[in-house]
Amino acid sequence: MNQHKNNSVQLEQQVEQSIRQLLEKYKGLDCLADEMLRRQANSESIEGQMKQLNQGKSEIQEIEEQSRGVKEQYRNSQPQASEAISNLTKQTAELLLGTIKKIDALESHARKAHQKLVPSIDQGVRVNQMQKAYGG
Repeated sequence: MNQHKNNSVQLEQQVEQSIRQLLEKYKGLDCLADEMLRRQANSESIEGQMKQLNQGKSEIQEIEEQSRGVKEQYRNSQPQASEAISNLTKQTAELLLGTIKKIDALESHARKAHQKLVPSIDQGVRVNQMQKAYGG
C-alpha cells in the first residue's frame, strides 16, 4: 500500500514537472509573439523570431512526446487530477489561448500585407514580360 502511494506521488511529481516545463516554453513563445507584434507594427522583419517560434514549437512537441506515457499513467491511476496539476493545466491553457490570439493577429496582418503587394507584383511581372517581348 505504501509503495503504491509512493509511486503515485512520484508519478504526480513527474507530471507536474512536465507541465511546468511546458508552461515555461509557452511563456517564452508568448513573449516572442509580443515581440513579433511590436516588430510587425514598426514594419521590422520578424524572420529571426519566426525561426525561434518554430524552434520553440519543436521543443514543446518533444516535451509532449517525452511526457505522454507518464501523463497517461497518471490519468489512468487518478480519478481526478491534483489541485496543483489542475491549476498548472488551467494556467497553461489560458496562456496558450492568449498566445494563439497573438499569432492569429500576426497571420492576419501578414495576409493583409500580402494582399496589398499582389497588385504591384502583378504589375511588375507584366512590365517585365512586355520588356522581354519587345526586346526592352
